[in-house]
Amino acid sequence: MKKYKTLSLITIALLLAALSAAAGPKFAEEPGIPEGKALIYIYFPPSYYPTQVAATVMANQQPVTTLKAGNYYPYITAPGSIDFWSSQSSESSVHYNYHVILDAEAGREYFLHLGADMFALMLQVVPRDRALQEITTCCLPDPPDG
Repeated sequence: MKKYKTLSLITIALLLAALSAAAGPKFAEEPGIPEGKALIYIYFPPSYYPTQVAATVMANQQPVTTLKAGNYYPYITAPGSIDFWSSQSSESSVHYNYHVILDAEAGREYFLHLGADMFALMLQVVPRDRALQEITTCCLPDPPDG
């Protein structure tokens, strides 16, 4: 029995090492906001939601980034009304989920939380203090292959 317990612990350690090696850099605040732009941190904090689920976030019908649980992305954009949508990809289909409209002002930062409810992913603008508690465990997504 002890042999199997040791083997299980080694397997778990190797899996955790592989998962952490695949992650990009941990969250770091951007050094500043370019003049005339807004900064929107889009993040998908790790949770019970499976990490193999990918969610593409779109702004005004244009793809911005694809995130898995535990990822974040700093989105620098022109100010104005931005309609954010998330779409969840699985092997068999794509599901379009909740959206949020953000009136972004130049020189300001915003935090857009991507999370799960019972049936789908949802987007929500959250206050900075809450976001900083959640986003610090997130990493940049790995660059796409190619």
